Amino acid sequence: MTNENPAFNGYERDYRTLSPNVDNRTVAKLRFMQWNILAHAFATVDQYIHCPPKLLPLENRCEQIAAEIFLFDPDVICLQEVDFLSRLLNRLNANSDKYAAAFSPKVQSPCLKIEDNIGPDGAAIIYRSDRLMALKTMELPLDNSHERSALLCKFQLTSSTNVPPFYVVSVHLKAKISFVETRLEQGKFLRDGLVKLLPEHGDSDQCSPLFVCGDFNAQPHEPVIELMQQNVFSKTLGCNLTSAYAMANNGKEPDYTTWKIRHSSDQEQPVELFHTIDYIFYSRDSVHLCGLWWPPLRETIGPTALPSPVFPSDHMNLVADFALPVLGDTKMKSV
Repeated sequence: MTNENPAFNGYERDYRTLSPNVDNRTVAKLRFMQWNILAHAFATVDQYIHCPPKLLPLENRCEQIAAEIFLFDPDVICLQEVDFLSRLLNRLNANSDKYAAAFSPKVQSPCLKIEDNIGPDGAAIIYRSDRLMALKTMELPLDNSHERSALLCKFQLTSSTNVPPFYVVSVHLKAKISFVETRLEQGKFLRDGLVKLLPEHGDSDQCSPLFVCGDFNAQPHEPVIELMQQNVFSKTLGCNLTSAYAMANNGKEPDYTTWKIRHSSDQEQPVELFHTIDYIFYSRDSVHLCGLWWPPLRETIGPTALPSPVFPSDHMNLVADFALPVLGDTKMKSV
């Protein structure tokens, strides 16, 4: 994992170091990426004011997404709006067979209603199979009908049995501002699913690190974001969830994780959205946040917003570094 400031396709972003002095003898470090990569079906619909579909061919976007993954070299990648997973995996494994993935398609994917679609979109978790072993993969329903689910994986480091297994969730909640209550209910389903699942694996999992990454389609003030950080997890799982980016910024999320200017079907003027709806939550009692990459400045992206020929999605990826304690040393040491 590198901390140098990368420049890819002409843009830069800053790395914020949180804990430079974590004792490497007592921790294992992991890098996480969270990214809504924009489903190919949605990119073919002429919805972006400054970026017609002809500027977003799938081959180009797949190359750009793979290039960002290679650049940041994350161990775990949580993705949403994935309808070209096989193509992306083939690109990632073109020169080495080190990436594996789990996938949870939406039962009622809106992509299926778009002409010439390539299949349903869903949530995925891509991981470095040379570093991690997937011990368990399952879906966590987000409603009674099971039409949409979060994807959960339980991982173990292949290089050490002294590091506890950890859990990763990739989730995509209901879009549009009017569905605040729906997102809250989906968040409750996710919370209850985790509370029921994790204790079933025994007392040793009470301190297992937990990461919940996703496009929540909810701004920081929404009830579902507050729900994710309530102490119900502490009471049942022995851990509290915290937003990595808020932790790195004195409690404040970035100004944006998505910025798009789109045509509107019910308004004459274009609709511009510039806000934060993507998050990396982690169990702060069992995981140490070491640092993260901040989204680029608005001026860096330019007035045409996202996506563009430079930026393959209408969301920015989030990238954060964490340290996991070795077994028997749940209080991580700093030097």
